[in-house]
Amino acid sequence: MVVFVNLGVNSQNQRKKVSLKQQVERTLKRMTTQLELSKDQQEKIKPLLLTQLKDRRKMMQKRKQMQTSGVKLSKQERKLLRENRLEKEQDMQKSMQSILTEEQYAQFLKMKEKQKQKRQ
Repeated sequence: MVVFVNLGVNSQNQRKKVSLKQQVERTLKRMTTQLELSKDQQEKIKPLLLTQLKDRRKMMQKRKQMQTSGVKLSKQERKLLRENRLEKEQDMQKSMQSILTEEQYAQFLKMKEKQKQKRQ
């Protein structure tokens, strides 16, 4: 049982060491396989993924700094952060909808829903 715990910890540490570029490539590869993306679609999606991952990492880093310093956000600040995150998510979905076919976009939404369920 201890071995499993150690393996889990090691895999989490390795995940943190993955560069943005590697993470984008891995995500794009998975999307290409599941959505059967064309080369043109891949080229359009790649910068979107890079921007999205940069924003996420920046927000995670900011959250960690706040936790370690003991700073608490007010309800209004949390609301603004949530609204900003939702706005970025909507922008990403609009961009994806313009790049993907209707069929691919429907599959993309299903993929996102599965990811949300895994996180909960």
